[in-house]
Amino acid sequence: MKRLISNLMLSLLVLLLGSLMIIRPDRVMTVVFAILGIFMLASGLKNLYLSIAYASAISRRLGIAAIVKNAFNTIFSVLIVYFAFSNPAALMSIAVYLIAIDLLLTALLDLLDHMILRRQGYVTVGIMEIVVRIAFSIFMFFFPQLIGSTVFRIVAIVLVIYGVFSAVVSVLGFFARKKHSAKEEIEVEWEEKH
Repeated sequence: MKRLISNLMLSLLVLLLGSLMIIRPDRVMTVVFAILGIFMLASGLKNLYLSIAYASAISRRLGIAAIVKNAFNTIFSVLIVYFAFSNPAALMSIAVYLIAIDLLLTALLDLLDHMILRRQGYVTVGIMEIVVRIAFSIFMFFFPQLIGSTVFRIVAIVLVIYGVFSAVVSVLGFFARKKHSAKEEIEVEWEEKH
């Protein structure tokens, strides 16, 4: 019974979040992006510290590239927190632009790493993935509102479907376990009598 209640509570929470994303997307975006930005800020600061601390252990160019990438990610997370509280209406477009910039920068840095490693004689793979990331980031620059609203709606719909499905499976599982345990009790009683 406790398991059913906890599963139903989780299902209802997910269903509520998905419904709120459909009904009040601006409020949900503000809270979600603020939390996301805070987590990203903590991660970015840690990665920036580690890339500065270990920059001398790797080649100079790769160390500088890691420091630039992690510094940008830290600035990116500060901007997400700022825009989450200051202008929630434009937050989605701004977030898509920032993600596109991050994707483009990391792809260009990976391309630079790829070229440096090739010049040093190493066999590298993954150039097609880098080209796709660059192309997708350019696409994101042209259609930020479309991409942001589509992704947000898809996530909201998936959360609603998951919440309903999880609740139904929890209830059906509860009744199946209850029926199975009642059947075992009858079998035990029958074996005791015979």
